[in-house]
Amino acid sequence: MTELWPGFSPTNHPVALFDGERTWLFRHPSPPEEFRQASDAEGALVFDGRHPAVVGSSLVDLGGVTTATVLQGDRPDVQAEIAHETFHVFCRVRHPAWAANEVSALTYPVEDPEVLTLRRLEAEALRRAVLEGAAGWAVVAASLRQDRFERLPESAVRYERDLERYEGLAFYVEGKWAGAIRCVEALATPSRPDDIRRAAYHTGEAMAVLLDKFAPGWADALEANDTLELDGLLRAAVAGQASKEFSADERAEVARSAREAVAAMETQRRLRREAFLARHGRIVLTALSPNAFEVAGYDPMNIEHLGRGEVLHTRFLKLRGEGVELEVFDSPALTESAGAHPLHDGIRRVTFTSMGDAS
Repeated sequence: MTELWPGFSPTNHPVALFDGERTWLFRHPSPPEEFRQASDAEGALVFDGRHPAVVGSSLVDLGGVTTATVLQGDRPDVQAEIAHETFHVFCRVRHPAWAANEVSALTYPVEDPEVLTLRRLEAEALRRAVLEGAAGWAVVAASLRQDRFERLPESAVRYERDLERYEGLAFYVEGKWAGAIRCVEALATPSRPDDIRRAAYHTGEAMAVLLDKFAPGWADALEANDTLELDGLLRAAVAGQASKEFSADERAEVARSAREAVAAMETQRRLRREAFLARHGRIVLTALSPNAFEVAGYDPMNIEHLGRGEVLHTRFLKLRGEGVELEVFDSPALTESAGAHPLHDGIRRVTFTSMGDAS
């Protein structure tokens, strides 16, 4: 099999997989006692039902060991998804600085249509570069990125680059396992203004694919110096190449659609909030002043910032407070911030429903 990444193999790392009925544990050096030997799978351990540690496709500390977790059905190819998540385990050890600071996601200026215009043009330039194998479109993407980053706060720039290196490379590794490049199709669909995280999967994969073409050996260079950035490597690889160009009409159309997308996002935020608050069986917990609830866990891929310090969690939320611990899984919950940051200054109030797995 083609090497996925220098020094990495999915079979060298532990993984916990929930298949909808049982949680399977593979290659764990010190499995928790609640797992038993599986009678129908050699070398595997099993736990009946969803193990509490498995709340999404992610990483957890399980029995003192960093373990990849996978929910079967999250993506079509479960083996490729395992490759993705175990690559994160590999990076946690080899490149701990690559993890993105999720605090920055909720303060990214998603309401700025000019930022969105440049981001969408850059994504299209990367798509054409991959599709055509054209260095000139990679030059365009690099120029657009420079213009856009000048409009962003440093925390937002750092967040994007870290996501592309951490999640984008994992998506690239996943694609190599599956024998597919997904970014061409994904980048053809304009990303939502507030979907910074998911967009970085595809721009990161696109840059990695382009680096395979224009800078062979780049992955070894990144392993040797993990402070290098994907966009910096690509910019250097295509430096001096003749640039392509978008037409004035193309730019005007993207700008128009970006303005409409931002307006639609604001409307959607209002409608999502109203729909959630219209649900039956709502339960409201309010923190006793001055103590706020602490956010102990959430799924960054399944949250929506509604503005005004409110965040809708659609997959998973865990809060702690004085005498209270709340976990909501596979059911929506709405949090209201106790401070300036939507999540990390504490939670003043949380609303959820009696439906779903809440404890």
